[in-house]
Amino acid sequence: MTRHLAEFNFGTLAYPWDDPRIAGFQNAIAQVNDIAERSPGFVWRLSDDEMEATQEDPAGPLADRPNTASTLSVWEDVGSLYRFVTKTLHARIMRGAPDWFVPGDSGFLVCWWVPAGTRPTVAERDGALATPSERRRLGRLFRRAAPERPCPRVTGGKVATHLALILYNRP
Repeated sequence: MTRHLAEFNFGTLAYPWDDPRIAGFQNAIAQVNDIAERSPGFVWRLSDDEMEATQEDPAGPLADRPNTASTLSVWEDVGSLYRFVTKTLHARIMRGAPDWFVPGDSGFLVCWWVPAGTRPTVAERDGALATPSERRRLGRLFRRAAPERPCPRVTGGKVATHLALILYNRP
């Protein structure tokens, strides 16, 4: 069975959506999403309208995370996602994350495997945690795709990892 990598990334904005202090983030979203959709290995992305409805649903999976910025997408493989995240405009834009997101609450990435052709939901991110062997295997795939270092972010003049990878197993 062919499978693809579903990814859900999220963080809590430090300011309300209409606040000018996050204008740089707001202004880049459409362009970054367009680049993702044209990137090798991209399969699908939950539309902006559907994501907004999910974020604003008081009974939905993000009800406990007000002011969340998030994306749900599917990629052919780990390397394709890694290249998009680190080698395109996405990486440059996310250097501004410390100014836009609540400290310690940005750059979270939940990944799980889905059968090819599947359109996952945000609620699926709460699925069963991958087995230790599956986490090790996926971790090796990310390290192979990212031999130099994972997604650096500069904070206070120091380089820190901004990507918290949470791996889930979906056969």
